[in-house]
Amino acid sequence: MVSGHIFCHLFAPVPKGYKDQSLDGDLSINKLLFLRSRAYKKDAASLIAGGPRGYLHFWNVFHGGSLYAQFTGTKHTGAMVTAMELYKNDTILFTADSVGFIYCWNVEGYCAKSKATDSPELITYWRGHVESITNIDVIEEHKMMISSSLDCTVRLWTIEGHYVGTLGQPDPWDVFNPNTFQHPMVPYDVLVDPKSLPSHPVIAGKLNLEEVLHGDKKKDKVEEKIPPAPVYGEQTYFVDDATIAEQIKQKPFNKGTGKRVRHERMKARQMKIDRDGPSEYRLLQTFPLVETPDIKPPEISGHNDDPFNFYDD
Repeated sequence: MVSGHIFCHLFAPVPKGYKDQSLDGDLSINKLLFLRSRAYKKDAASLIAGGPRGYLHFWNVFHGGSLYAQFTGTKHTGAMVTAMELYKNDTILFTADSVGFIYCWNVEGYCAKSKATDSPELITYWRGHVESITNIDVIEEHKMMISSSLDCTVRLWTIEGHYVGTLGQPDPWDVFNPNTFQHPMVPYDVLVDPKSLPSHPVIAGKLNLEEVLHGDKKKDKVEEKIPPAPVYGEQTYFVDDATIAEQIKQKPFNKGTGKRVRHERMKARQMKIDRDGPSEYRLLQTFPLVETPDIKPPEISGHNDDPFNFYDD
């Protein structure tokens, strides 16, 4: 936008052979970068867009805008480019995706004079987090890069992708002392995540580490039929007359146990028996009550030296 006017409209075409993943944010652009070293070069691509559809787009913003290059910015289907950063005077491009991978591209001279049909050289890439990376930043003074992710971790890396450490880890590290770096080790959560492994038919379709290690053993076992789970709730029973007659012939009430037997015993005790005579209440004997004699109150002596002794000796 120059002087309040729209300079150009940029619309990214659908890549050839692209299959819509129907994911949230599939058409979103998460990051824009201007190549300042190409600001006044009207024949070069000076704008990099991270998206849509998980692709990286190099745009020429002059002459109404033109797409110079379009290539996928991630190696995983359905992943999105979430962060980008330039390094060494716009010659190195770092990108990150929603799976947790970090990519390093050589963009020196890429789309500097004309359009390109191939992607730039991929120098290296590594898995930094197990969740989507939210941001990356390059510290050129120390030749290091810091990354943050939705897995609630912030980690430091060298430009080559060597693991320095995670902020808050028990073991201290010093950016001036390479002996304190965690390299050649990698974060444990990244190590055990199946997506960190290279693509192979043996691990294709495995969702976790247990399936990778023991998935084939489970297939060899004979599938056991699991009985249906019981349904708890109100149920309605329909009993026909023939069933009722059959149950009466078997006399199940003579063999009852539990509450039924206790109920029958208590029922017999509660029944009134007529003996053709006076009841037990009328046969009770009565006796006259003897009047209780009056209690003589104590006499208080005024000559007692003890104030708590109210009675005479």
